[in-house]
Amino acid sequence: MQLESEQNKYIDRESKRALAQWLNRLNDSETEQFNQKPDQNNLSIKYRLQALIEKHQASLGIGFLGIIFLCLGIFFLLYLERSQNKIQIIPAEETQTAADILADIEGAVIHPGVYKLPFGSRVNDLLIAAGGLSLQADREWIEAFLNKAEKLDDGAKIYIPVKGEAEKTNTVIGSSLSANTAAKEEKININSASLAELDTLYGVGPATAQKIIDNRPYQSIEDLLTKKILNRRTYDRIKNQLTLF
Repeated sequence: MQLESEQNKYIDRESKRALAQWLNRLNDSETEQFNQKPDQNNLSIKYRLQALIEKHQASLGIGFLGIIFLCLGIFFLLYLERSQNKIQIIPAEETQTAADILADIEGAVIHPGVYKLPFGSRVNDLLIAAGGLSLQADREWIEAFLNKAEKLDDGAKIYIPVKGEAEKTNTVIGSSLSANTAAKEEKININSASLAELDTLYGVGPATAQKIIDNRPYQSIEDLLTKKILNRRTYDRIKNQLTLF
């Protein structure tokens, strides 16, 4: 009996041990399959995505380009809007205020010569720069013909006569002379006049007189405008004093 009992115990132990080994192998197999399954799933998803991309490759490319162009368009609009905000419209008069002009004043003034003045300066400003009128200045002529409030053009020339000089030079009484030399009845030939003769014209200084000489010959008085030698204001003032012959 004791022997039989020991045999049964042995069999029971062996059975339990075999069962434990089988269970361990079963668990190991299931664990390995479980670990491999995600890899298989990942591979399956990867292949599906790759196939989907290949199938819709053209559509995806067009969509990607569309996104790029959309971003570029938005960037361009923002840049354009910022640029427009920086643009300032400046009136023409304001843009010219930064320039200086040169004006010549001769005759009966304290300090005759060429002066640099701000754009928009008046005849009176030039008189002040020259130190004012001398004692010999013909004040009656000045009161009659010199407009001190008139604006000066670049290259303008003013001649202030001494007493009695205006009568000797046959000044045209009643003309709209202001800031001008004593206008003579004899006209100046722009095709043959010397620099000194041209220099006596209103608004014509030495530099402009030289331009007139350099651009000869002239077929018409208006050539002074078309060749951009005189501006319209100066031309209108002196055109009746000019001739071609």
